This record gives sequence, structure tokens and C-alpha cells, in this order.
Amino acid sequence: MFRAVIGTGRLRTCAVAIAFSGLALSGCDNSQHPVAEAAPPDLQVKTVPFGWTAQYQNTDGKFYATTGGEGAHANSIYVVTSRQELKEALNNIRSPLYIAGDADAELKAKLEPKIIYWQGTIRGDDLGNGRYADAEYYKTKPNKTTFDFDLYVKAFDQDYMAQLKATVDAGGSDAAAASAELSLLKKQNGQRSQYANNQKAQIQFQVPPNTTILGVGSEAKLVEGYLSLNTLSHTFGKTDNSNIIIRNITFQAPRDFAPAWDASDGDKGNWNARYDAVSINASKNVWVDHCTFTDGEHPDDQEPVLFGKHIQRHDGLLDIEDGADYLTISYNIFAQHDKTVLIGSGDGDKGEYRITFEGNLWDNSVQRSPRVRFGQVHLLNNYHRGATDTNYPILYAIGMGFDSSILSESNVFNFQGGGADEKLIIGAYKGSKFKDNGSWFNGNPASNLNQIALDKCLALQDAEKTAATNAGKAVPAWALETCTNELEWNPPYAYSTGKSIASVEKYVLENAGAGKLEIALP
Repeated sequence: MFRAVIGTGRLRTCAVAIAFSGLALSGCDNSQHPVAEAAPPDLQVKTVPFGWTAQYQNTDGKFYATTGGEGAHANSIYVVTSRQELKEALNNIRSPLYIAGDADAELKAKLEPKIIYWQGTIRGDDLGNGRYADAEYYKTKPNKTTFDFDLYVKAFDQDYMAQLKATVDAGGSDAAAASAELSLLKKQNGQRSQYANNQKAQIQFQVPPNTTILGVGSEAKLVEGYLSLNTLSHTFGKTDNSNIIIRNITFQAPRDFAPAWDASDGDKGNWNARYDAVSINASKNVWVDHCTFTDGEHPDDQEPVLFGKHIQRHDGLLDIEDGADYLTISYNIFAQHDKTVLIGSGDGDKGEYRITFEGNLWDNSVQRSPRVRFGQVHLLNNYHRGATDTNYPILYAIGMGFDSSILSESNVFNFQGGGADEKLIIGAYKGSKFKDNGSWFNGNPASNLNQIALDKCLALQDAEKTAATNAGKAVPAWALETCTNELEWNPPYAYSTGKSIASVEKYVLENAGAGKLEIALP
């Protein structure tokens, strides 16, 4: 069924068996410490959880292996082909503990180990009756709203709004109709939120703790839906140890039918969508491996232009927020997307964010590849390629965000087009700690990368200091941090780095993305 390499040590043996075969096993001790291993002599594909996800310890110092659904009862091993079947599997409705309508019993079933084999395309917008939800559907289901996207846009026309108000103030036969229209337009922003909640209720799949999701073959795909990992929510009893494995699935990011316009976002304003393809919030020890993430059939550059910008129907491909910790993101493809991977939702979203990214392909990613706030993020043996003159023009690759600490090693960057230079690798967003070892840019060593990070950090700080002085305000603490290429941490695990451009490119291109694993039905 699978090609599994069983290594030494109980942890590795158990993890391999569950990550690949999904068999229910006994005798696996989740409380032991990580197995210490020597780094392999050359780049080799990891077949078990590795990196930061294999290092999780709770606040009491107890170690938890990332094993997903290891030990699942036979009743808790599922094959799913539809939205309804996936929902039922995530809720573990075949568990002996499950009692429909009994909240405590339902929670106990959700928290049990479970293995889900995903076969074919599943649509989040599937209504189960041969129909699929569309923009009109969400106006009334599950809750009625008065939202209309055209009216929402119209409400930003200040001249038209002023004209309506003048008609109301003048009285006369048109005043009542103008008043009703003005009232409706003013409600659009609030109604947009209700509409968005309607869509969320349909397309969200909440992943419980102790879950392994395995795509079967090369056709496992999620369309117009997204996975939400938030095990610290009340839904899952505020479980700290998430223990989730997701492998070999293609995620086509869902469209947001009610994106928000924010005139204050950037110099010229921006459209902002709500839904990611996979959203990891407040979850720990998670492994996302051999998946493909893309906008799929609905790229944003094909959307109409309003307020000078293409309407954005997609948010992130894989966003990591609310203090998520101990994650490994490996051998994935992130393709044709704008805001690709965000770590930390805002400068107040303080968390540990210990994350490993290895063996990933970033293909025509405009930005956030990733953008990091806080955390100790290890980026190694990844391949970035893009251009400045495509429908997805590169803005920057790695974003140095607030209080971030980033270690980059043996990454390959290949950016073409006018103005494509080494500076495109780094985006400065209040971060001050970045170190690169042995990466390459356009066929040559990225020997200037560490200095570029320092220069961009200092330039942003100097601009902030000047602005604060001119405004008579205190300089914010982040602008007083020391810009440095020296980090206060080292990865606590063994690893190998590529020694040449060719070796890293081959390593990534041969292994990244869904369909590369031989996963069959149980």
C-alpha cells in the first residue's frame, strides 16, 4: 500500500505506521522525548513528522509526538468522497462514544483518534441535493440578509450618497424612496458580515485533534471549502495538544463572495477576502505535508477592477495565527497566489510560532512566502520562482514581521523580469532578526542577503523614528530594536541542507505537491 521507511526508535516506528498506513496500533508511548538522530548525509525525503512538529512539549514539559489518528478504532477509520461524509468523519460519528445531540458525547468522539482517507474531489459548496451554493444562496441561507455586493460597492460612492441625502432633506415625492435606498446602502457593511457568516457555515470544515487526513492517489481535492484547525476553541474542549496530520491533498482556495474594501490598506486601498485554503489557529503539533495550494480555476487577476484594484476573492493559502506552535510545513506547492502564507495575524498576536518549512515550492507567489510575525521560523531547502512581469508579480518572498526571528538555509530563489534583484527576497515589516546560510539567487550565492535584511530593517526604523519625531510622538519599541543577523536560537533537531542549486531544485521538484505519495484505500 505504501512505501514506508521505518527508522529506529519507538516514536519513529509509530509515527511512520500511522502517517502512511492509518492502521490502528497499540503500544505507542506519546510521552517520551524526541528520538535523537544524526543528520542524513544528503537531502532525503522525510517520511515521518520532523522539524518543529516533532518537538512539542506542553507547559508541564511533557512531550507529545505528532501521530495524528494513530491508535484509531476500526470504526474511526473513514473513506470520504463528499462534503457530508467528510463532516461526519471529522465528527467521528461511528465512534461508540458518539451520541447525536449529546454535547459531551459528541465532544468525546471528536477527540478520539481518527483516520480519514480522502478520495476524489470534495466541494464545500455542495448542498447534497445535486445543487451547489452560489452568491445568491448565501443571501438567505442559513440566515436572511439584505446584502448585495453591487449595493455594497455603491455605498462607497460619496457623491451618490450625498445626492440621496440631499433628496431626502429636500422632501417631495422622491424623498421616501431616496430615504429607503440610503438606509439600505448604509446597512451593507454590517449585512456583509452576516452574509460572510452564512458562507462560512457552508464551506468550513473544522478539524478536531488526533486526526490524520490522507489524500488517496492523485485526485484528492477540496474546492470551494477550507479546513479550519483551531483545537483551543470551545468546539473541541480547548484542547492544547492538536496532533493533526494532513497529507497529499490539493486545496483550491475558496472564493469570498463578499470581500471587503479597505481604503486605508496601503497607499491606494485594497480588497480583502476572508477565507484561507487551510487556516491553522491556536493549534499545536501539526504536520502539513505533500499538499498543493492554488487559486485554481478562479485567479484574482480575472476579477473586475473596482477602486483601481482587482477584486480579491482569496485570502491566504495557508495562514497560521493565534499562537499556533510546533508546526512543520513540508513538500508542498504554493502556486499562483498573492497573500500566500501569513504567520501571526497582527502585531498583537504574540505567540511562539515555532515552525519548520522544508522542501516547499513557491511558484509565482506575490508575497508572504511566508510573512512572519513573532516566532522562531526555520526555512530550509525551499525553491522560490517567480517574475516581476506576470499576473502574479513578485513583491517580496520572506517578510520580516514584528518580533520575528527567521533562519533561512539553502533556499533557491529564481526571479525574472525587470527590476528582479536579490532585494526582492526580503520584505521589511518591523522585524529585526534574520539570518541566511548558503542560499542562492538567480544562479549565484545570495551573498548579499544578510546585509540586505539589515539595510531594510534599518531603513524602516529610520523612517519610523523620523515620522515619530516630526509628529511629536514616542518612537515605538520595534524601531529601537537592534537589526541583526545573529539569532538567539538554534533548531533543536538534526537536519541537512542542500549543497548546490541543482540538488535543492531536484529535491523540491521531484517531491513537492499532492500526488507524489502512494496512498491507497485501506
